[in-house]
Amino acid sequence: MALSKTQIAFAQKFYAAVKVIAPKYNLVCPEAITAQACIESRYGESKLSKNYHNYFGMKCGSRWTGKSINMNTKEEYKAGVTTNIKANFRAYDTLEQGVEGYCKFITDYKRYSNLLGVKDATVYFQRIKNDGWATSSTYVSTLRSCYLSLKAAGVFDSIPTTAPASENQINCPYGIGKTYTVVASSLNVRTAPETSAKVIKSYPKGTRCTCKDIKAIDAQNIWMKTPSGWCAALYNGKQYIK
Repeated sequence: MALSKTQIAFAQKFYAAVKVIAPKYNLVCPEAITAQACIESRYGESKLSKNYHNYFGMKCGSRWTGKSINMNTKEEYKAGVTTNIKANFRAYDTLEQGVEGYCKFITDYKRYSNLLGVKDATVYFQRIKNDGWATSSTYVSTLRSCYLSLKAAGVFDSIPTTAPASENQINCPYGIGKTYTVVASSLNVRTAPETSAKVIKSYPKGTRCTCKDIKAIDAQNIWMKTPSGWCAALYNGKQYIK
């Protein structure tokens, strides 16, 4: 299917953002994620994506505490038969927040853990369908067709990406969604990524913790958010979590 200039422009912009944000969460197939966003958002033209920067049709669920919007949608609970329903969807303020929200959604739910580290788009499409992302019986073939159209249009050719200076210029040894080990004899866990923040608890040496977020101050100081709070993973050039 030939794409319009507007569709190509959206896909290129989205792909550039995904290439910067997704790898932090060990989501390493930006082509698949971009194709999925194009289909779910109708190339950024759906009301949910255009007004609320939700490009993947993510519903709120019981864990969501952020902004939301109630909208009509369709589900295919039985092959070939669509059902109209109303649902609460997650809402974001920017495209980048929408991409980040998707990445966090994937890593927050164990059923999507088989997507981490996947580099093949077709494998990604099949797994996310099997994991229960969509009810459409043609979801995989639709995503695959979109992916091929984007590839043919040159969307996945080398695109300069931009990110905050701290992320572009720092070779961060950590990745969101990955598990690391505390190597300090004792490591404080704080409410915020700063030494003045309140200490919640301390991790003893050998504690295994999953990285939920990263804040890089500079090349010598990197904070890691764990399930219990923030830790100085790298402080004044010394690594406390490996």
